[in-house]
Parts: sequence; structure tokens; C-alpha cells
Amino acid sequence: MAVQSAVEARFRQRVKKQRDRRDWSQADVAKMLGDKGIKGIYPTTIAKIESGERAVRIDEAAALADLFEVSLDALLGRKHNSQVDELAYLLRLLRDTARDSSQQVGATMETIREQLEELPKEFVGADVLQRVGMDTWSTHLYAALEALIRLETLSEKLLRREQGRPELSEEATMDLEVREDEAQS
Repeated sequence: MAVQSAVEARFRQRVKKQRDRRDWSQADVAKMLGDKGIKGIYPTTIAKIESGERAVRIDEAAALADLFEVSLDALLGRKHNSQVDELAYLLRLLRDTARDSSQQVGATMETIREQLEELPKEFVGADVLQRVGMDTWSTHLYAALEALIRLETLSEKLLRREQGRPELSEEATMDLEVREDEAQS
């Protein structure tokens, strides 16, 4: 029974850790599990699972692993693939954050460019403001966009290598090349 308790304790800790890492509330997790077809899950259910007041059913455990994009072994704290799963999760998180950030920087660049172009020519100081704005746009924001795209590309390549798929598919490679070309234009 002591072995089972240690496994359960590791599971509870890892569920909470995975939930906290994503900034999801217990209500968020309960809703997502419900959306996956797991019945009878409420925020209080997640709280009880995390605290050990309630045992987790096998379908719930599997759904939690799917939700967190880790193996059930990783949630159970089993050593076999848990480090690989954790690394894969961190690489996915880094890739997705870089992708989201590059999209935000790109949108910011476009907004600044549009606003600078709308400044009336007769406005005293418009030329200085446009020069400083375009310098900021081209020097800092463009460099940030390029760096984020490189970070996304590298994290994707490393993720694929860790998953035993070192080569990007032709479609994924073209998508990354298009994104790099868009950043440079």
C-alpha cells in the first residue's frame, strides 16, 4: 500500500505542477476534461484529486495526460520517458511562445508603420517622428521578429529531434520558410 501511496502522491503533485505551469485554474481543467467527454468532473473534483481526497479514475488520468500533452508515465513520475516528455513539453511551449510573440511583434510593426504614414505632412515634427518611428521599426522590432522566428524554428527542430523525427515535413519546412520570408519583407 505504501508504494501505491507514493505513486498517487507523485501523480497529484505532477497534475498540480502541470496545471500551474500553464496558469490554468481547477475550473479550466474541469471544463477541458468535460469537453473531452469525461463526466462528473468539477473544479472541486480537481481540487480533491490534487489534495488526495479523491482517487483518480484511469480514464481521468489518461485524459489529464492528454490534456497536458505528456505521457501517463510522466504524470505517474515513472522515469522511463518522463524526462523526454518534460523536454518535449518545454520545447513545444517555447516554440508556441516564440510563434505567438512573433505574430504580436509583426502586428505591432504593421500598426506603427500605418500610424506613421497617416501623420499629416504639415505637422511640425512629423518628419522627425517618422524617422524615429521607422528607425525603431526597422532596427529594433524587425530584429526582434527575426530572432523570435529563429527561436521558433530552432525549438521546432529540437522538438522533432527529441521525438525521433529529425526532419521537418516538406509542408512544415515551407511554412517556416514562408514565415522567415514574410519577416524579411
